[in-house]
Amino acid sequence: YCAAAGPQLRGLCISAKGYCLGWSGLLSGRLRQMAIFLRDCCGIFAIILTWMLLFFAEYAVLEHVLPLLAVNLHGAFHGVLFSLLLLLSVWSHVRTIVSDPGRVPLSSASLDFSDLQRQKDPDPDEWSLCDKCEIYRPPRAHHCRVCRRCIRRMDHHCPWVNNCVGETNQKYFVLFLIYTGLACVHGLILSIAACVNHIHNITVSSAVMTYLLMAICLLFGLFCLVMLTEQYSAITGDMTAVERVQRKGRVRQRRPFLSLMAEVFGTGSRWGWPFPCIQPKIIRGTYGSFTL
Repeated sequence: YCAAAGPQLRGLCISAKGYCLGWSGLLSGRLRQMAIFLRDCCGIFAIILTWMLLFFAEYAVLEHVLPLLAVNLHGAFHGVLFSLLLLLSVWSHVRTIVSDPGRVPLSSASLDFSDLQRQKDPDPDEWSLCDKCEIYRPPRAHHCRVCRRCIRRMDHHCPWVNNCVGETNQKYFVLFLIYTGLACVHGLILSIAACVNHIHNITVSSAVMTYLLMAICLLFGLFCLVMLTEQYSAITGDMTAVERVQRKGRVRQRRPFLSLMAEVFGTGSRWGWPFPCIQPKIIRGTYGSFTL
């Protein structure tokens, strides 16, 4: 890639030869994810609030809603199903929190950017410079002000997961939205059925818990629906939220739907796509004259 660089960047590539070699070694083959945790007060508060609401929903369904419907095999089935959806939701949430979203490694060498002429409108599909990290970053990578790092194919920084949603953890974020949305729909149906069937003989405590559950499921369900719509648009349109807001995304060649989904959920077996326990196999593509 250094040989193919323009005259403005050739000097930088020569001075950063070791850095370029480190990049090619790091990104060859399957990406190795590292467990991370961002120490951000707002993000930590959002995580705790999310878990409190999820556990409250579990308690309200099992202790107040299901006893109103049926204490039999039918009620047990709904209890197990709702608990399974919440378990997958929490699991996906945790994986999104602690998974590396695709941070661009920092340079171990001291690079001099003083003589480099910076482009005002760099091509988003070409390598670029980050003035804050002082690194040479791959195409579609953006700098996150909260994480203070450049993230590959960064979609956005989500305070609800206290992490960026990027190239290597977007699968877990989408699964978190799917399972949370399904749990909200299930909990809303159960709570409505409980109120309709036992509106005259329901206790005050069960009524309060049921109505709170309905409100939480409705609000969280709408939130998940909006976010899933955004994620679906970003994946199928091959344009992240950052690129859409900054209007730096390029109209790329249309690709098959499954190929776009494989960039998020991995190129391995599709049977592993719905499970947060299976790490996606992210394969790097070819950018200009440099293959990752």
